[in-house]
Amino acid sequence: MDPTSTGQGKLYKKAPKSIKAAVKQTLAIPTSIRSEILPDENLSILDLLTFPLPNEPAVTTKHGLTATSFFSQSPPDSTPAAQLLTKLRHLPIPPQKLIRAAVSNARQLIMDGAQSVIYAHISTGAMTKFPLWVIMFWEEVLDAQVKSKDPWSQAKAWLDKKLKEKKKNGRVEERKKAEEVLEMLGLLPWKMAKVGLSDCELISTLARFLSKQYTSGSNQNDILELLCIGVSSDLNLVSRYCVEDSGFIPKLLEAFNNHKVHEYSSHPQYTWIWNLGHDLFNKGQGEFEEHWVSVHINFAEKCLMFDDPLTKDPPVKLHNICLWWINQHDTSDYTVEELPITRQEDGYSCGPLTSNTDANAVVPAEEALIPTRSVDLYRMQLFCKLRDQILEARVIEQDIRSAGKSDSDSDSGLPDVVKDEDQSRDTIPSASSFIFTFPPSPIDPQDADRQPSSMSPLPIDPQDVDHQPSSMSLIDLSPEKHVHQLEPSSSYTTGEATVEKILASSSSLHIAGNMMEEDTAKKKPKLMTDFFGHVTAEEKAKIDQMEWEELHETMEEKHAQKKDDAIKRKAEQRADWRKRQQKHRELVKSKKKEAVTGTEESKAGGK
Repeated sequence: MDPTSTGQGKLYKKAPKSIKAAVKQTLAIPTSIRSEILPDENLSILDLLTFPLPNEPAVTTKHGLTATSFFSQSPPDSTPAAQLLTKLRHLPIPPQKLIRAAVSNARQLIMDGAQSVIYAHISTGAMTKFPLWVIMFWEEVLDAQVKSKDPWSQAKAWLDKKLKEKKKNGRVEERKKAEEVLEMLGLLPWKMAKVGLSDCELISTLARFLSKQYTSGSNQNDILELLCIGVSSDLNLVSRYCVEDSGFIPKLLEAFNNHKVHEYSSHPQYTWIWNLGHDLFNKGQGEFEEHWVSVHINFAEKCLMFDDPLTKDPPVKLHNICLWWINQHDTSDYTVEELPITRQEDGYSCGPLTSNTDANAVVPAEEALIPTRSVDLYRMQLFCKLRDQILEARVIEQDIRSAGKSDSDSDSGLPDVVKDEDQSRDTIPSASSFIFTFPPSPIDPQDADRQPSSMSPLPIDPQDVDHQPSSMSLIDLSPEKHVHQLEPSSSYTTGEATVEKILASSSSLHIAGNMMEEDTAKKKPKLMTDFFGHVTAEEKAKIDQMEWEELHETMEEKHAQKKDDAIKRKAEQRADWRKRQQKHRELVKSKKKEAVTGTEESKAGGK
């Protein structure tokens, strides 16, 4: 189907599915062409750095260009494949802003009659008319260059510099770690997603650890995810700590700026932080992000602790926000203390230093405070830990797929590589993290073999993951206190979509019950609905409390079972992954040894 003839003059958004499919097919890069001019997604990071990509022009020779300037209503030229590939490899692509605009408008312009693409940004560009899919080729080249090749090029230069440092400076361990990281860059696929961490962005976001760059919100959340995994796997730690990611403070700041107690405690927008505060202060469990700092709240000792690698005094606004939030839930007086932290001597290491303090506070036996001179080594160590977590998660994911799992666990797994859509999360820099500390609580022997349940009052639907305020698990080791007395009309949940689904489900059960009783008993009044047939907020309150609790408990049990199954699979695969990792290291060592032996023999033979 030709979309330019059947859809001309129509809006793409309102076009039939058949026309949209035809437009999509028109913009698809042919597989035979893709394999020749674009890097394979399984290519290693180091191989990507040597892969030739067209460059963006240093200076655009034409001015006043718009998205429409790159489209022509003439058909594409009949250019031989070899000649077409040569031109695409060597012609510079348009500037980034123009590529984004052209891609955004391409579908509608095709509907309006566009049949080919021209290189309008260069003087001879209008001479050749290329197929329409060249627009998507430009975008993929741009993404590969900006999102992956550039950051990894900077990281490799930083690692090469570490390898060239003189041995007399005593940083032998740092050079060895740089060698290890470079070896891994020769194995890791460049388009691999960060499976098993806080989001599914490209692994290239971890390149910031291998540089003198400020760590991003995604980077800090990844480190916190590792800490959260460590806490949740230890029953002694899980009863004392709760870790929140950087999404917590922006929402708390918003509530603080409104500064109306009744809005904070009742407005649906702040429900999740109110409920978090209610549970933490009543059951006995922070962390913060703009120049990265950490906040720890110790409920056992009524203590609010800050760390700031630049100064001993906590940021005034952060201090006020935390005390305000505490006072909404606890009237006790809290002392303010300083957390031990390594002092920052540059303008970019605040993120790793606060992460080091967090880990030292939770597991001091496993992680000591690092000296200032070892910050670069620590950045590489963090990169390796995150790499191991990603590879471990990929092993588990592949095992699930190979086992033919078709349930929601496998369906909701993260992709091996990031495809078309950018799934990154915006982060508001303001502080690093929140860690909550509780008084130690005895563990019931009956619960020793059981995973602690989530503190969310309702199980989280995988489809509602975008509604969650945090990627961290909120952990509560008090199963007997877990059943909350919820009013069906309340918003006591971690996502609006979740509560709507639960309310809709329980409403359907209630209505079905009424219909079954029509023949044997008096009719119960029907639930009132609005114009769209939805149960109104007032009628939701009429749902029987017993039905609500039964539904809640049933769904909670299913969620807990799925979580237990996933943890068991992960534990089994973790041991297997470590064996293979050790085998790989031994293989690398043996190859190095063979190379050294061969060099010595050749020298001996020469003598």
